[in-house]
Formats: sequence, C-alpha cells, structure tokens
Amino acid sequence: MKQYFRYLVTALIMLATFLLPVKLGGIAGVPETTGLFSNQLWVYLIITWPVFLFPFLTGILLLLTLLAFPFSPGKDAPSITVFWWVFLAFAALPGIIGATVWDFVIMEIIHLFGLAAYALSVYLLLRNLPGAGKLLTFSLLAGLAAVLYAGLEQYFSGFAEMRQYIAHQEKTGGLYVGEALKARIFDDRVSAPFTGCNSLAGYLLLTGPLGLVVLWKWCARVEPPGAARLIFMPLAAACLMFVFFATKARGAFLSLILAAGVFIIIFPVKKWLRRAVIILAPLAVIGGVIYICEFGRGFQSMIVRLDYLQVSAKLLLNQPLTGTGWGDFFYDYMRLKAVDSPEAPHTPHNLLLACGGEAGIFALLAAAGALFYPFRTGFKKIRPLIAGHHYLREEVALFFGLTAFIFHAMMDIDLQVPGLIGTAAAVTLLLVMPSEIARPEKARPLPRLIAASIALLIALTAIGGGWHLVRSEYILSKLTDLCQPNQAVPAAAVKVNPYEVGEKLEAAVRARPYSPFPYSMAGAFYLKTGHFGRAESCYKKALQLAPHCAAYHFRLFTLQELQGRRAEAEKHLLQANELFPNHPEYRRAKTMFIGK
Repeated sequence: MKQYFRYLVTALIMLATFLLPVKLGGIAGVPETTGLFSNQLWVYLIITWPVFLFPFLTGILLLLTLLAFPFSPGKDAPSITVFWWVFLAFAALPGIIGATVWDFVIMEIIHLFGLAAYALSVYLLLRNLPGAGKLLTFSLLAGLAAVLYAGLEQYFSGFAEMRQYIAHQEKTGGLYVGEALKARIFDDRVSAPFTGCNSLAGYLLLTGPLGLVVLWKWCARVEPPGAARLIFMPLAAACLMFVFFATKARGAFLSLILAAGVFIIIFPVKKWLRRAVIILAPLAVIGGVIYICEFGRGFQSMIVRLDYLQVSAKLLLNQPLTGTGWGDFFYDYMRLKAVDSPEAPHTPHNLLLACGGEAGIFALLAAAGALFYPFRTGFKKIRPLIAGHHYLREEVALFFGLTAFIFHAMMDIDLQVPGLIGTAAAVTLLLVMPSEIARPEKARPLPRLIAASIALLIALTAIGGGWHLVRSEYILSKLTDLCQPNQAVPAAAVKVNPYEVGEKLEAAVRARPYSPFPYSMAGAFYLKTGHFGRAESCYKKALQLAPHCAAYHFRLFTLQELQGRRAEAEKHLLQANELFPNHPEYRRAKTMFIGK
C-alpha cells in the first residue's frame, strides 16, 4: 500500500512540474489586480490559474511527500541546494519590519514559502526514488512542449481573434479599451501561457537547451538516427527560436548572448565553437541595437531599469538588515526616482536586489545562494564533460539554461512568477543531483526532527496562507467585476447599483481587513459615478492602510477640487507631489492649481 502511495505522490509532483508554466505563469505580489475566476470547473482547463494556488497546492504536495518519503537531510549538494531555497523563505521575514502595506508582506512571504514547499517536494523525490530525475526531466519537457504550442497558437491565431473581438465590442459599445492597452494588444509580442512576454522568454532560456539536447539523444533511438535528427532537430529548434524571438524580450536576447560568452570563457571548448561565439555575439548585439532603434521600443526602458537598480541599492544600504519592507520599493521608488515618468514598478526587476532592498542582506544572500551554489556545483560537474567535448549532455544543457536564467533574473521579475521560479528550483536540483544516487544516510534523531518540523511548518504556512489569499482574491474579484464591468464605457457604470458595490466592498474588507485596495477600487467607482462623499470616505480609509500612496492623495485632490474645496484639495495635491515628485500629471496639476 505504501508503494502505491509513493507512486501517487510521484505522479502529483510530475503533474505539478508540468502545470507550473502552463497554469501558473502569472505574477505574485500585485494586489491591485485579481486572477481569473469562473464558476464552471471546465473553464480552468483553458484559463491561467490564480497565482496563489501555487503555495496552496505545493503546501499540500509537501505534506503528502513527507508522508511518502523519509526525510534524512545531509551535507551533499542536493541538501545544500534545497537549504538555500528554504532559507530564502525564512530570510524574507525581516521584510515585515519596515513594510507599510500588509498585502505585499503576506503575498511575498506566502509565495516564497510555496516555493520552498515545492523545492522540498522535488528534493525528497529525487533523493529517495531511483530514476526520478528522468521522470522530472520528462515533466519539464512536457511543460516546454505545451508552452511552445501555446506560443505558436497565440501568434498565428490568438492575436487575430483578440483583435476581432475588441473591434466588435468597441463597435457595439460593449467595451472600451484605452490607447495604452490597445497598443500592447496590437503589438505582436507572444506571452502565452505566461502573463508577461519577458517571463515566457526567461522560461525558454531556462528549459530550451535541455529540450534540444534530450531530443537529440531521443533521435538516436530512431532508425536511421541521422535522418531523424535531420527532420526533428531543425523543426524543434525553429519552433523554439521563433517563439523566443516573438517575445521581443530584449533582456532575454542579451541573456542568451551573455550565457554563450560565459560558456566559452570558463570552459575549454573547441576552437571552432569559441570562434563562432566570438564572431556571432558582437554581430547579434549590433543587429539587436539596429532593430531596437529602427523597429523596436528603443532603449528608454533599459535606462529606467538602471534607475530601479540604483534606488533599490540605496534602500539596501540605508537599511541593510531589514530592507525597506516588502512592497515599499513601490512607494520609495516614486519618491526617489530620477526619471521623469508616471511609472512605478513593484520590484526593481532584479532578483537579488528585490530581496535585499525590501528584506535585507540575509534575503539577498539566500537568493544568491539558491542560484549561485548550483551554478558553482554544476560548473564542477560538467567541466570534465566539456574538456572531453561532450556538449550534448543533459547536465551541460541544464547548466547553460541556469546560466542564461541567472542573467535574465538580474533584469526582470522572475522571482514573482511561480511558473518560472518554481521551474528554476527544479532545474537547480536536477543539475546538482549526482548521477548515482546513494541511499541517504540516516540522520540523527534530533536533526531529522528539526528538519521535519521545519518542512511541516513550511507546508502548513503555504497551505493556510495560500488558501487565505485565493479566497480573499476571489471575493475581491467580485468587487472588481462590479466596479469595472469588462472595462465598459463609463456610461455603463451608472447602471451598477452603488449599494451592491457597498455590499461587495464590505465582503472584500472582511476578507482582507489590512488591504487598501478594496477601498481604492470602490473609491474609483464612486468617483466615476459622482458619489463624491462615498469616494472620499473610501480613499481616506485606503490612505490609513497605505499612507505613502501618492495616487490616493491625488484622487482626493480631484474630487475635492470638483466640489470647490480648494484648501483641502491643495493639501492633498502638495502631498501627492511630495510622495511622487517626478509624476508629470501631478506636477502639471500643481502648476495649474497653485501657480508654482
């Protein structure tokens, strides 16, 4: 019976690994938005799942895995690797201290505990089940195949269908799409099944090399092998590179070039390969620069990201032990940014500084350990293979994918994407796992008890926190649907009963009493429909829960100005400009309203 239970747990871990990129490609830690919810179960076969199902499901998975497999922590590479992922969850806790908005704190910590739960589940499986590495590789590649299919489907039919739908809805008056959103929709940047194009590109960097190498080896089983490789390899590589370049992710392209450069620098590769990279890399960079300047989006966003990094580094230096607090980069960046724009990102688009700037130096070290310890171990593992010019091995592909991912994680929000960061955890464990897995030595009772207790704590925290976030997000989505019915034209909002909005607001507040976002959502509805008293009450309550939010002050200025309450409006306008001095709209309003 126990053996069948182990088979079941193994199957669940494989299924979870496959579903990570397919269903959990959203971004955690953005409380202003909600995931997709449906009352019909079959719809979840199509749509992306709410991201906080990730900790809820991985917590349950870890509980089952602890029951199925013995937990004997050791001092080998896999144990040290999983330690860093676990340590990252606990190192995030100092980010509670300076935080001003609890949504960000709870979301970030629960997300990282869910990540630790998944990493522990994979670790226990690989340590205790011979052949589990091949099963995990199969699950990763099944996920890669599904992602490539989704990307191709989006490019060749999804964009056209979306545009036809929008055009029809706009023509009939059922949908209003702003110019900024319309520009993104009509820009053919592939993202499916992720919610972000950059996330998809990072995932392909991480798993694409493994897919190509495994396919090459698989073709050896087909007769004749040469013909199989001639047919399947170009087809697979073309699909992979087409979807990769269709993301138009500049940071991912640069990461690929940098990974190739690192590879030929640190390994004794053949001269022809070294020369090919030396020649092609500069040409690729030059070509990319020309494309970006002539046909792309320019380099402005890259300059802005440097501004993200300098602000985040400043926050870490000011508060090295605790950081500024989870979520407070969002507010601190508004105050400290040097670039003139209304943009305010939630993270600095750098995995290490995202942890360090908001939770302190220990979180930064934990994130660095989770990535660079497997890099170091993988380097030692594959160096003899490269010296013997055995390039087409799974270990080499995993190392190259991890190298490219590390570069990408220094440029984007990879930490916040469960489908991407969870896959990265699986890749690191696969990379450091020895080819011959020795039976784990039985640890002493006390270390085993401590390790099992920590794992149990992680599982229960992920389950409880994940369920709270999914449930409360579902309730908030009902308020969102009511206040923004499919982004309908403003006149349609008048048909919504304000008392019903009040009921949904009360339910959302009961679900998340610490959150300002239900109040801001309802406040925006009341302001749009002319219920100024209710709108003002909502924004004042939101400010009590998010005192550094410039947008709430500006909304209060707007509605008080409409009512002719100039003295009160001026105070909020000045406060908005103090909290976000480089916002063009706030500065323009200040000049027009106050005259200086």
